[in-house]
Amino acid sequence: MGADGGDGCVLAGVGVRSNTAAGAGGGVYVEGGGRVIEDATVLRNEAGGKGGAVMGGGPATIINSTFLANVSVEEGAAVASVGGDPAYDIAYCAFLDNDGVSVLFVDSGNVFSVRNSAIYGGVLPLHIGGGGPTVSADHTCADTDLSVYGVNNIHLDDSDYSLGNPFVVVGHRVLLAHNATGQVVDSACVDAADPTLADVE
Repeated sequence: MGADGGDGCVLAGVGVRSNTAAGAGGGVYVEGGGRVIEDATVLRNEAGGKGGAVMGGGPATIINSTFLANVSVEEGAAVASVGGDPAYDIAYCAFLDNDGVSVLFVDSGNVFSVRNSAIYGGVLPLHIGGGGPTVSADHTCADTDLSVYGVNNIHLDDSDYSLGNPFVVVGHRVLLAHNATGQVVDSACVDAADPTLADVE
């Protein structure tokens, strides 16, 4: 799916899956304009460049969405933000088993925020390109330490069940839950979210 300039695109309550692109943006590619992705399931998309699932150069808000098993040859197996000075806000999202150089990628001058989300499996959660982007990550669980980017992040570790894989996959749904099958104790990741922020249903 692609959009060029104008008002960009809004994807709400949809599934974007099993798409391929020879270049960037395997599932969604937006150049200019803005993007809103909400309550979406984005899975098994592939890109020969950056952005296995989502690639774009305009501002974006991505909330309450799941990114599962997307693949990119370059950075940003799930999301890649490049060019200009767009602001990306990612919140209440689950990223599981996305494969590429990194799960998320942010480049020159961009403002990139990740909060109340969980990133697990496969590759480096976040790769920062040149040009001095401003990056923050708060109340987020990842299998690489993100504490340098913000507050109250949890570093997941497979050697401890409570800090290991926080997800359970049911069909195409990725659930973040306490007492999941195979967990001997509650996942610490469930408690990482900022309690002052309202839950997104």
